[in-house]
Amino acid sequence: MKIISIELSGEKKKGIVLKKKKNDLFQIVDYNINTDGTYYISVFYQDFISEKVTIPEVNDRETLNFLIKNKLSERLEPNKDYIFLPKKIKPTQDNLVEYNVYAIPEEVYTKAVEQLKIENQENIEVFTLSQFSLAGIGTETFKDKTVFVTFIDEEKIIITVSKNNEIIYTRSTLIPPYLNDESQLINFYYENFNLTYIYVSQNTGINIDIIGLVGEISQKDEFVNLISEFTGKSIYTVLPTGFFEKISYEDFNKYVIPLGNVLIGNDYNFIPPKIKEKKTFGSILSKLTMITGIIFIILTALNLNNLIKLKGEMRDLDRLFIEINENFERDVLGKEITHNQLKYIIYYLDLLDPEKRIIFKLDRIKNLLSLIDHESIKITNEKNKSRIVIKATQKFKTLQEFENFKRKVSLELMELSDLNPKNNTTFDINSLTAKVFIELYKEN
Repeated sequence: MKIISIELSGEKKKGIVLKKKKNDLFQIVDYNINTDGTYYISVFYQDFISEKVTIPEVNDRETLNFLIKNKLSERLEPNKDYIFLPKKIKPTQDNLVEYNVYAIPEEVYTKAVEQLKIENQENIEVFTLSQFSLAGIGTETFKDKTVFVTFIDEEKIIITVSKNNEIIYTRSTLIPPYLNDESQLINFYYENFNLTYIYVSQNTGINIDIIGLVGEISQKDEFVNLISEFTGKSIYTVLPTGFFEKISYEDFNKYVIPLGNVLIGNDYNFIPPKIKEKKTFGSILSKLTMITGIIFIILTALNLNNLIKLKGEMRDLDRLFIEINENFERDVLGKEITHNQLKYIIYYLDLLDPEKRIIFKLDRIKNLLSLIDHESIKITNEKNKSRIVIKATQKFKTLQEFENFKRKVSLELMELSDLNPKNNTTFDINSLTAKVFIELYKEN
């Protein structure tokens, strides 16, 4: 099933058609969103509610929403239905629980469905806000770091602070239409960045690990220099490497929010409860129908000869599994593999060698591999020592990308110190090229 991912901003819509590959990476396959598929939708809506509420703990979702609605009554418009996203933070004294709650009027969802002319709402997998989709990009790129990501397009600025799929803070601003001079725009961008950074780092006490830029703003050297000097931190350009495949830097910049739609967690999905229930019931009914059909076929068609044949095929499968297990190290681990094959290898290791004696877990180094394009990986296992050699030639478009790559690789290798990393990568600043040569090994 194709994925139709769209951002709505007023009457404007920006969307792409994606396909999820077998390696769990996403790839743009079309730009015509007037097609059939599963919808991932975000809306740029600034008036959402974000509040902390303390209420008794309840297990029933309807009761929970009722209690939240009473707590937020002063913030809610009368005669409007709201969609609530409560996330439990911690228990408090007196048997109460503190929740972080986001809320939007249900009409925001309804208008989006009407605008996109979606007839079957069960085809909507995700409905969220643009601000939250940006967090999906930041979290996937920087994993367990607290990342302060700034995105700017022709009409708005979005800044989102997140960590481990949890949104800590977000702020958005519309760009006034009268600002058309480059220097005026840069000053406006910088003022908004400055104010937000001061509020987050000083007033809230949040410790920011990473400052990331995504979109065309990352190529504005004047802006990058201003915020680097102001924060005293390195500025990272967010790249599509690691979660999107065959996507150009230009397309990544243009479709950042639609791409983030497919990365955001379910905690930030504003699909109305009645639609979720309908989708769940439909899925269960479909599976029951399929199972009933299978049972019917088996009961009507299966006879003794078929049963004997089935047992023979099972024995053949057992022999095939043993053969794969015996030849796995020789036929797979002794050869070079690409990053796109990595997850298959990890699955094989989990299946064929539960004790992990063949090689240490490859997902330990997936963050490092996600930084490197078109790499080759050589794996050997000799004398109780597992060894991985990563080679690649990587070219960069800008000096900023070049420097970001060096820093990120160094940070990842520091995290992998127990694997005795040796980094013999050479960097040519004149051609903006890196010849990657990294070795890792560990005793089995």
